[in-house]
Amino acid sequence: MHVHIEANDDAGRERAIRLLQYALDGYRESIVSLHLTIGHVDDPLGRRLCRCHVCTHPRRGPTFDVDEVQSSLDLAVTRAIERSLRRIRRQAQRAPPASVY
Repeated sequence: MHVHIEANDDAGRERAIRLLQYALDGYRESIVSLHLTIGHVDDPLGRRLCRCHVCTHPRRGPTFDVDEVQSSLDLAVTRAIERSLRRIRRQAQRAPPASVY
């Protein structure tokens, strides 16, 4: 599995690496590549929020994107990764069994 992380600061990158190592344990075989982008956005009230965008290329099924905006960097990254993994689990359950031939 290939992982690419884009972050504005090193602290965000290190945090994302630690969260990914924990969350992806057991799913590395199901993912070809994962691209994670961390940034900041301002909401209409002027508050600064953390945005996490995850683009996942699974072994089975189409490529998909997950976007999460939260007040906390940890929460945004955790929720985006969890949503990606739930989708991979659903795709694995729907996939037909491998051919025996």
